[in-house]
Amino acid sequence: MFKLLVQSIFLLLLLGSQRSSGIPAANSVKTLPEGLDEHEMKNGIGVKGSRQHLDCQAESVFIQEQIPLITKTLADGKLVALKQNDLSAADETILVLGKAGAGKTSLIQFLSENPKLQSKKMIWKTSEYIIEDGEKIGTSETESFTLYPELVSYNATINFCDSPGFHDSRSSVHEIVSMDVMRSVTSKFKNVKILLIEEYGSLQYSKSKVNFMDTLRHLTDFLVDIDRYKDHIVLIASKLPFRFRMPDEGDDGSVPELITEEMHIERIMDYLNHTEISIVRKLNQKIGKSERDFYQKVIKLLQSLQTRDKNGKAARISVFRRPHKSGSLMSMPLLNQNKESLTKTIINLNAVQVQKNDFHFTMSNEAKVYLECLLKLTIDDIIHEIIRLFLELNEFVVQKIQNYTSFHQVLTDFESFNNALKQLSDNLDEARNYDVFLEKVNNFISEQRITAHMNSNELVNVLAKYEELILNFVDEMPMSISPSRAWSIAMRQLKESVQDELQWYRTLNNFISGLSSYKIQRNKTEIHSRLFHEGSILTDELMDLFVDVTGATNLNQFH
Repeated sequence: MFKLLVQSIFLLLLLGSQRSSGIPAANSVKTLPEGLDEHEMKNGIGVKGSRQHLDCQAESVFIQEQIPLITKTLADGKLVALKQNDLSAADETILVLGKAGAGKTSLIQFLSENPKLQSKKMIWKTSEYIIEDGEKIGTSETESFTLYPELVSYNATINFCDSPGFHDSRSSVHEIVSMDVMRSVTSKFKNVKILLIEEYGSLQYSKSKVNFMDTLRHLTDFLVDIDRYKDHIVLIASKLPFRFRMPDEGDDGSVPELITEEMHIERIMDYLNHTEISIVRKLNQKIGKSERDFYQKVIKLLQSLQTRDKNGKAARISVFRRPHKSGSLMSMPLLNQNKESLTKTIINLNAVQVQKNDFHFTMSNEAKVYLECLLKLTIDDIIHEIIRLFLELNEFVVQKIQNYTSFHQVLTDFESFNNALKQLSDNLDEARNYDVFLEKVNNFISEQRITAHMNSNELVNVLAKYEELILNFVDEMPMSISPSRAWSIAMRQLKESVQDELQWYRTLNNFISGLSSYKIQRNKTEIHSRLFHEGSILTDELMDLFVDVTGATNLNQFH
């Protein structure tokens, strides 16, 4: 009996050892986990509806330069937002919106009485002047200095918010980060009134309506509920030139008359009315749903902007004059009068209470493609780390089996390892961010005394930020595979492999115990002669005995 028992145990342990070294190691060391194919490893995400081609390869020099650049810029933007925390808690915020170069910063600095403001002649032949302070204000007609939103104190309870221009196109990095900071700053607003800045030249009959309509499109994209905000917006025509009205023909005694702010405002009111009428006509034409929705929002906004006070004057339109000579703006009477009228219009405007998700932040198509590309490469790097770790864990399981000298220790340790894997899997299902995810994985590795480790702290932090940005600025996450899914696939295969091994050793343990039963011992001579023939073991006979003793139905285990 003892000889039969020893021979059977030796044979089955030999089969188990060969099988163990084959299942996790021979296959997994050379192949990826099932479900993580080469296409997904190379492409990480699928950029849906990509607007432009971008060399989204890890070896791309451009991309390698951009990843640290945007990481640093995101960190800089976060510092900007943190520095403005105190100001962002003001009772009321005057949010200044408009295109890059429209004059938003100049207006805010003018109204907040920055003593450094100076007028400087730009084109001497036409006597045009610009406003500058040597710090914040752009030095050309088209370039803006405003990289991030900046809060400027107006008084004890009111702040201005100087925002970046709508889709400022200096770079995708700048656009992404400025919108991210803008989202962070505006999330703390309590009550808001909006100043919409548009160059005076874009509000004239002789000019194309495209420029102004483009501004309105950005505004209606930004404001989720135009009905709540339309009555809390002032339109300010910036860069208003000093113009004179010539006397009527034959009136030799009259002198040219300066066109007043009220005259310019009435002309703008006529322009808004004319624009509204033309849009109503377009609604009667066959147009798409998105365009129809946009036009309907614009009509509501234009009608509100044409509101008049009890004296019949435009209540929601104002102008911001250009300087007419060089020097300090504070020393120019006409500009001081202009400041008084601007201030009156803004103060008379009621603020609206800000609710969660009132503002919708969008990015240009180019910035979306750029961000998706960086997200893809970061995901590729982390998936590579996950697969490397998966292979090392499988190798650990193989070595664990091969190094044991006690069969019962194998079974005990596999029970413990299987329970630890199950606990890890449950913990990872509950992880809601990558930091927690990574911490739980590394804790498991440490507790199991595994030499492998996952070196992705920085990658994980960057990935979390990219995903946050994507979800804030893009309607859906354009990924075909994510790090969490990659780990889920790898974890599932590892669990199945370990459970398979554990089940084998449990069944083997049952077989060993069953060999000592009365039935087997009573027929040991017959069983021995049936199993052994001319010094070799008959596998089919051994399999029949194995099934008979253990009741096993999965014969693949035995094979």
